[in-house]
Formats: sequence, C-alpha cells, structure tokens
Amino acid sequence: MLLKYHWRSLLVRRSRFLMTAVGIGLAVFVAMVMGGLALGIVSGFKATGNPLNVLVTSRGAETIEFSALDRSTYEALRHSPELAGDNSGSLASPEVLFAATHEQEGKVSQALVRGILPVAFAVHDQVRVAEGRPPLAADEVAIGPLVSVKLGLPEESLKVGQELVLDGKPWKIVGRLEAPGTAFEAEIWAPLDAMMSTYRRDELNSVVLRARDQAALEELFFDLETRRDVIVAARRETDYYAAHAEAFRPITAAICILAGILVLGGALLGMNTLFASVTARTRELGMLRTLGFRRWQLACGFAIEGLAPALAGSLIAIGAAMSIQGFALKLPMGAFRLHMGPEMAAAGLLLGVLIGLLGSTAAIARTLRLSTIQAIRHL
Repeated sequence: MLLKYHWRSLLVRRSRFLMTAVGIGLAVFVAMVMGGLALGIVSGFKATGNPLNVLVTSRGAETIEFSALDRSTYEALRHSPELAGDNSGSLASPEVLFAATHEQEGKVSQALVRGILPVAFAVHDQVRVAEGRPPLAADEVAIGPLVSVKLGLPEESLKVGQELVLDGKPWKIVGRLEAPGTAFEAEIWAPLDAMMSTYRRDELNSVVLRARDQAALEELFFDLETRRDVIVAARRETDYYAAHAEAFRPITAAICILAGILVLGGALLGMNTLFASVTARTRELGMLRTLGFRRWQLACGFAIEGLAPALAGSLIAIGAAMSIQGFALKLPMGAFRLHMGPEMAAAGLLLGVLIGLLGSTAAIARTLRLSTIQAIRHL
C-alpha cells in the first residue's frame, strides 16, 4: 500500500517529476561528457606508441620539440644491430616536429606537423593510410582524422586532392591517416626533407628505433647509455606519451571538480523539489502514521521518490552520452575524442543514484522527525 501511495504521488506530480528528471539528467550528461573528455585525453596518450619503440632525443630535452639531433647521429643509430628490419632496411625513423600555423579569414589555428620518411609507417605501426597514399613529393601531406577539429575546418575541405595552406605554403593532401585512439590522430605527416627545407632546419628532433624483441630492447638501451660516439637520451616511446598523460592530470582534476559541482547542483535541485513535496503532504503523512506505518518506512518511500526521477534522468543522459562516443573536441593543447565506454555508463548511473539519495536527505530527515499529532494538525 505504501509503495502504491508513493507511485500515485509521482503520477499526480508529473510536472515536478519531469522537471527534476530533466535537471538531474542534464547534470549527469554534462558530468559524463567532462569525464569522457578527461578519460579521452589520458587514454589517448597512454595508447600511443609501441612498447618495442625507443624514442631518441638530445640529452636534456624534456619534449621532442626542444630536441636537436644532427643527421650523423641518425646514421650511427640506424646501423644498431638490435634493430628490427624489413625489405627497406632497419626500422629507424628520423623525424622533425613543428607546430604549423593555418590562417583563414582572420582566424589563426595550429596543428602538429611531423616530417617523416616512408619507414615511419613501419616504425609507428599504429598509423596507416586509410585513404589515398603516403606523402612523397615536396608539397604533399597526409592528415589525421582530428586535424579538421584542431584547425576548425570543415571535413570536406580536407579531403584527398584538396589543398591546405600552412605558414603561407600550399600543401596538397594526398592521404588520410588512421590511428584510432592515439595522439597521432591530430597530426599532419609530410616528407622529412620538405619539412626541413620549408622551415630551414638542419637538425632532427628525434629518431624512433624499433627493437627486434624485448631482449634486444634492453641491449639497445644499454648500448645507447654506454656508447661515446653519440650522446643522446633514450626512453620507451610508450613512457614518453604516458608522461604526457600525467602532465594533463591537473586539467583532468579540474574537469572532475566541475563534474562534482554539477552533481551537487543536481542534488540540491532534487532536495528542494522533494522537500517541498513532503511539506505539502504533512497531513497525509500524519494519517499514514496513524494507520500504523513507521517513520523508517515513510523515509524509505521518499528515498524511492527521490531515486525515481534521478534514475529516469540518468538513464536518458547515459543513452545520450553513449551516442556521442568518439566525438572530437578541440582544446588549446590539441583535439581529443570523448571516451564513453561501459565504465562511463556505470559512473553515470552511480552519479544518478548518488544525486537521488542526496536529494532525498532533507525529506527523509523531516519524515524521521515527524510527530504524528503535529502532522495531523498541520495546516
């Protein structure tokens, strides 16, 4: 009977139920989007790289962009006996990295351009040409799927055969890259010599080496630490990008704090709505008490009333959030995809339950303090 009473109460107060469900649903949806962005940033960097790849930079350089290696270093490294190889030779990829500027109609944006040789596709085996072909000529580029987001350009303007102007120089798009879930998705790849000529560079930023196996990887690290003809810093490629993920921790922490504020806002909305509902039904509750229902039973009933709109709004929010899995967002430091996996759905449902319970606390507290005589006399 008590459950029937609370169910009928929800049906009678449909507008209040819908308002609460929509408010809580919006809070859960935005919190999930923020959490999905934070997870996308961290997982994108942590998924980048191959565990057998060694990233070689100049000693003391914290990032690739601040590294400088001469070509003689590359020539010495590519003959290391520990390297894997294919028909074209050893898997050693010399690379340069630039933040190139694109300007259109007064709007300036930047994208990361990597100068590479064809061997880069064997070394960075997470990247493949999904459409067209690799860049070979001096004015050709291949672009990742998130470049349009990073540059703020429509996808149609970056199709194979279109032209992209970077730092005043036109480049022909000959390929579309694919590197699902990695930081490479937001990069532009161009021929190494063309990049060095365009930006008047004589030095490389890095050399990426692929070891034959785990044993060869350890030998390669020992060789790079002890040899005297090249003075370099070497680290696993996966460790380098994982460190980038750690550098984004303050940003992800700020996102979580904002999500927490949204959850609190949703809880306050539910609390205010349900408390008003309890206050309006004080005499009804007094009658229920005289019929023999205990305070804890009434309190559980109002917890259910608080959970019902929270769960309804949360389920709708989860469905909406899961539908934008992989959606790309632009941030000052790059473009990232939302990560909406099962863990985010579980987190959204947990947030909904938490909001519902928090929103019920005021109503439950009033119910537990309820005096039967005072409730019946309430006007």
